[in-house]
Amino acid sequence: MKKKCCTLVIILCLVVCIVNWLGIGYRPSSSAVLDLKAELEALYGEEYTGKEVETGAEDMVFVVKPKTFFFTNWNLRNALCKDYEYECRVIFTNYIEGEKIKVRTITYQGFDPMGMEHAEDRAHLNIASKVETEELR
Repeated sequence: MKKKCCTLVIILCLVVCIVNWLGIGYRPSSSAVLDLKAELEALYGEEYTGKEVETGAEDMVFVVKPKTFFFTNWNLRNALCKDYEYECRVIFTNYIEGEKIKVRTITYQGFDPMGMEHAEDRAHLNIASKVETEELR
């Protein structure tokens, strides 16, 4: 019984070590985030707050979040040419007298290419993945 328990503990420790090495959690690359925000800026201009528009005021912000949660070890992803994926949003928020009236969100998929053949490539947007939503309040 003691031998089985010891074997089970060792196997569990090995599984935890392997899973930890593979990488769990969101680990964004700051250079990829900057590349993706630069592409969004090229498409939509600089972020702004409180810009006067015909219906009141408007804010525009860029939000770049990693979507790759598991298998985030950089060395392993690079060796297997598995790209990191990001969700990139442009959020337009309209206000009248300080109250939100409309939120329009444009979402793209972003990729940070991995592998030796992509060593010099920068993170980029997939323009064809564009999805636009609008929420009235």
